[in-house]
Amino acid sequence: MKHIHNLRICLSFLTRLGPVPEMRDPDFSGTLAWFVPCGLVLGFFLSLPLCILPDAVPPLVLAWMVIILEVYLTRGLHWDGWADLWDAVGSNARGEKFWEILKDSRIGVFGTVGIVLGISGEIILFSAGGAVWTAVVWAMILGRLVPVILVFTGRELARPGMGRMFVRGAGLKLTVLACAGTALLGLFLVGAASVITAGVVLFFCLFGLQATARKQDGINGDFLGAGIIAGQITGFLSTALF
Repeated sequence: MKHIHNLRICLSFLTRLGPVPEMRDPDFSGTLAWFVPCGLVLGFFLSLPLCILPDAVPPLVLAWMVIILEVYLTRGLHWDGWADLWDAVGSNARGEKFWEILKDSRIGVFGTVGIVLGISGEIILFSAGGAVWTAVVWAMILGRLVPVILVFTGRELARPGMGRMFVRGAGLKLTVLACAGTALLGLFLVGAASVITAGVVLFFCLFGLQATARKQDGINGDFLGAGIIAGQITGFLSTALF
């Protein structure tokens, strides 16, 4: 029952697909193990329009509809972190000024550019790959793997806030299992070439996020949200290329 409870909390936090229970710190940290399965569930929900709509609908239109549904089902939560990080990094600020910009609820020029490039990138890459259901499932899974890795590799940099609540759930065993499970699902869904390509691209994405976190001496929920978007874009890119 504990595992089901954690899955429900994970779905309720990352998506609109679960109820909204009272989330306490110990319960919240236990949801990290369910990020990748949550990505799988979300991916299947996002693939429904591709199964329902006629084959005559152009891939670009299908991709646009699926990405709109993705933003709705995730409440734009991860896109908020993506935009905040673009604003903070784009400002070239250091120290507390960086964190002040990152936490500012207002969006700036760099955040707007990031949103436009990110959403248009997902739509273009997804449609270029034929807007097939396996691609969107793979992208959602890969996106949810990134925060698992980030929390583990940057756990000593965690700042106070919601992102820090995941740290107690991080560990080497969980991270290895999440990576292995993602790779196996990827082999089944999109094939070895896409999985290898995604792994290479994701390595550089993670390196950049970790380098920024160490430069600014901290990592928080905005980094995790931005990592999810980076993972999704990487997933769509890997299927567009192969």
